[in-house]
Amino acid sequence: MPDEKRKPIIHVIPARRHFKRLRVALYCRVSTQMERQLHSLSAQMDFEKEDILENPDWEYVGTYTDVKSGRTISSRPGFQSLLADCEAGKIDMIYTKSISRFGRNCVDFLVTLRRLKELKVDVFFYNEQIHLLSQAGELLLTLHAGIAQAESENKSENIKWGLRRSTMDPDSPAFSRRCYGYDRNEEEGLILNIAEARIVLKIFDWYEQGWSIVRIKKELEALWVPTPTGKKKWPVKTIENILTNEKYTGTSVYGETESADFPSTVPV
Repeated sequence: MPDEKRKPIIHVIPARRHFKRLRVALYCRVSTQMERQLHSLSAQMDFEKEDILENPDWEYVGTYTDVKSGRTISSRPGFQSLLADCEAGKIDMIYTKSISRFGRNCVDFLVTLRRLKELKVDVFFYNEQIHLLSQAGELLLTLHAGIAQAESENKSENIKWGLRRSTMDPDSPAFSRRCYGYDRNEEEGLILNIAEARIVLKIFDWYEQGWSIVRIKKELEALWVPTPTGKKKWPVKTIENILTNEKYTGTSVYGETESADFPSTVPV
């Protein structure tokens, strides 16, 4: 009987497990709306987004931005949206430029990091080259955050000291800030603007007669009086500011408001 043809031996190679890429979100923040700061925000986004897209292990899921101070979470809608998406399980890692961009309140910062750690969401700080979920991540971030807050507080105290010193000098520019009814002369002092001063007198006179601010607003617009910024429509707030501006009594009051200390700004 002829030998049967040998069947080929087939080796089955199991399929490789599908590699899941990290879903990475970008967070950027600048502290003011000045044009150069907004340019800085755009530059941050371009550079950091490119960094995410070039990493084959990462999947870019979106950018979250704020043009706000970093002292509290409650005042930053972009950051709140970012945290909500982390809670919803949409993000595996947050990519941000530095600790100061993430937040300047040390207590607030650490509370947020610990919640993200519970959710197993990593945070990568580019400047410091630290990952939250690394072995020494939280310790290093605590040290860096403490230093960042101390620097911010020191800067704040220096600014306050400078303002206090300027108010002790009678020739300080702080006492010659322009308000409606006045112009600046060549020596940076205030001089009366006759046309505007007449409008200020009318506003106070109408108010003393019992007119409401809305009625004053309508009268100014009916008389085609331009606002301090040259517009046709008078905002109610502008008229309120004129009526409550102590400079019309010949005084300048400083220190009317005071910011809370850093730890007390943590939201409850």
